[in-house]
Amino acid sequence: MRCHQDCEQWSSTESSSEEEIPLEPRGYENGILTEYWRFCDDPKKKVKVDCRGCRQVYVDVTAYELKKVADQEETFQVILMVKLFWLDRGLRLKGTLKLKDGREVEEEVVNISQQGTITMFDPDDKNTFPRKTKEYGKGDYEDKTIEPMNDMSQRFFPQFTFTNIQGEPTEIQKATYDFLWKDETGVFVCWQQKLDATFSESLELQDFPLDRQLCRVKILSQKPIEDVQFLLLEKKHPKLSKVCESFEMDQAMHSKAAAYVRYNDYELPYYTQRSMLNLLFHMDRRGDYYFNNILLMVFLVNVMALCTFAIPLDDASGRLGLVSSCFLAVLAYRYIINEILPRKAYLTAADKYITFACMFLIVICLETVFATLWRSGIDKARLYDDLNESTLHRRKFRKQRLDAIQMLDYYDLIAGLLLGLSWVVINLCLWCMWKMSQRASWDHIYNLNQEPYCPVEECTLCGHRWLARQCNHTSDDGRQACPCCDTKAHVNKQVKYLSPMDIPNGPLVKPQALLKEKAKKK
Repeated sequence: MRCHQDCEQWSSTESSSEEEIPLEPRGYENGILTEYWRFCDDPKKKVKVDCRGCRQVYVDVTAYELKKVADQEETFQVILMVKLFWLDRGLRLKGTLKLKDGREVEEEVVNISQQGTITMFDPDDKNTFPRKTKEYGKGDYEDKTIEPMNDMSQRFFPQFTFTNIQGEPTEIQKATYDFLWKDETGVFVCWQQKLDATFSESLELQDFPLDRQLCRVKILSQKPIEDVQFLLLEKKHPKLSKVCESFEMDQAMHSKAAAYVRYNDYELPYYTQRSMLNLLFHMDRRGDYYFNNILLMVFLVNVMALCTFAIPLDDASGRLGLVSSCFLAVLAYRYIINEILPRKAYLTAADKYITFACMFLIVICLETVFATLWRSGIDKARLYDDLNESTLHRRKFRKQRLDAIQMLDYYDLIAGLLLGLSWVVINLCLWCMWKMSQRASWDHIYNLNQEPYCPVEECTLCGHRWLARQCNHTSDDGRQACPCCDTKAHVNKQVKYLSPMDIPNGPLVKPQALLKEKAKKK
């Protein structure tokens, strides 16, 4: 079945990577998916689901400190504050006000405005019906306490879970309720909790120690989107107050996409889907420790190995002994890196450098063996010279032997100089790359992590692009028809994961202001 019937509006066939790609998720209004098709691939089961009556839950997640990134365990520890906002219809509140004249008023709250004005039933009028109300401005009271008259455990709460959390989080600040305003529509509730939690994250270490990491906190609603949908609260995300010493935050990316709500599919081949919010940390590793304490030592060990060419060729055992000692020293640093990083099927940049250093030592060893064999051949010629009775022949062979020894010493010197020069030049280039921070692009990182910020399918025939479905963008069995070229011709699915750098207008599901703030803007 063809599930992208209206994808022509998203076409960007002729657009380059630097141009804005006009992609919009279908069915969204003011950050809410209003409807979607269930079992879209089966005409007999296909059903439209109305989501207009869902609970709108505003989510505000603020990270205060990134305490640790554990490379070996592939986890990171962060202190964060989670705030949820929603409208609760039918919730009754009781207020206690300490007035400036010393009196204390305790009554049911009728209205709470954003300016701080609280309307309560008149405590002096308890016999009339309907009861009279009395307003208390913000300047009339010194302190206030607003409590629910209902049992909050029996009221609606947007249950959620951290899908990638490790163990139980530590509660720094207990979960509390606050009631922002109240009118005839209901009470706008704020729930907040501060946590110290550890989350799992698959680290991509191909470029270690100049790697970039995309660490994510994934918050998933426990109810389907027809019941509850997350909206990201519109605000400017503050900088982290503290980041662990081994990493630094990419502030440009943090300002563009510190968090986003993953869009849901308008056409879903399954029964239901749930709302998810991702909190993102765009981290650049500080490689100074690894360069200064490990890779620099490997460089110096190989420089010491070049001293092999200062040892006479007659002392082959001394030469090979020095190279062997250097080889073992380099291998020891290899084991140190193995203790730091998790086991991966691929080689990191540090692994490649140490492997190259080992191969460099092997070249020195092979050159020593070759030169020693050459010298051994010359010594055999000397034995023939000693057995020759002819003085003329003896002088001739002695001259040839001396010329051969001089030529061998010359070649050995040239080999040492070339190897030393190449080793210094290569390491100088690597040092310049380190100082210039030549790192992989965030587009590359998003594709490695398959981050669904904006997954896009691309036709391999015509280059037409359209949004991929969130439910199966990572699967390899999705052979879908291109909506732009021949609808009957199926092509291999090629998914590209766009980063915030490719979407200048921000996340596809736009952050939303609170209900009262929306009314003010209108």
